[in-house]
Amino acid sequence: MSARVRRAVPDDGDALAALAAITFPLACPPGSTRESQQAFIATVLSPERFAEYLADPARTLLVAHDDAVPQPVGYTMLVEGEPADADVRAAVRLHPTVELSKCYVLPGHHGQGIATLLMAATIDAARRTGAAGVWLGVNQLNLRAQAFYRRAGFEVVGTKQFLVGDRLEDDFVLERAAARGGDRHGRRLSGGAAGQPASPRTRSRTVSAIHGASEPAKASAARRWSRAVRERRVAMTYVASPAPHTLRSIATLSSVPASPSAAARSCSSSA
Repeated sequence: MSARVRRAVPDDGDALAALAAITFPLACPPGSTRESQQAFIATVLSPERFAEYLADPARTLLVAHDDAVPQPVGYTMLVEGEPADADVRAAVRLHPTVELSKCYVLPGHHGQGIATLLMAATIDAARRTGAAGVWLGVNQLNLRAQAFYRRAGFEVVGTKQFLVGDRLEDDFVLERAAARGGDRHGRRLSGGAAGQPASPRTRSRTVSAIHGASEPAKASAARRWSRAVRERRVAMTYVASPAPHTLRSIATLSSVPASPSAAARSCSSSA
């Protein structure tokens, strides 16, 4: 199997909306209602809205392809400019900054290295905008996404709230440097294995705490889980591609170790 990432074009609008309609609900926390999710999709993730995003020079949308299927299997969206949210402005430290507003991969393509490839191309695109840092919001109960983002060099720098339909959700604000291979401090992340994931015992304790606790305790458990997850880098070899709109291509994904949380699934996709 091979995969590639390219810059989205106006003709991708309908496919991106269809992809977003599938992936967004899967990322939402248990307390999020179907009505709230559908309201968000209708107002923020519709084909019409994606047409606007694709026409906006301040936004960069990338799509990931698995060559075995015709439609995109993942996408990201970067939004240039200083954050409008006061909590985010207070949290981020690297300026100028760019928001990683959306980052999703279809569930059938998790664990194949596609999300890692997509994230690498997205950070590369962020750096090309001239940004010093990249920030994002992730739901405090979305432990799998948090683990993925930590491996990609992001660190928790604050909190904010995010409106899904008529329901406010609690998010962490994460940040990293846009410099190649850096964390939010600009320190270079080492290649190859850099530790191991949290042990099954730690995962079991954390999951039990989350499912049986109050909302504040759930948030506390999510923070403990984020701290427990250790960095694990995946070595991948990129090759240049002459194809139009293609930023990076990977020669093969067949030898890439599968990750238990290879795709970011954040319910914190702002417009």
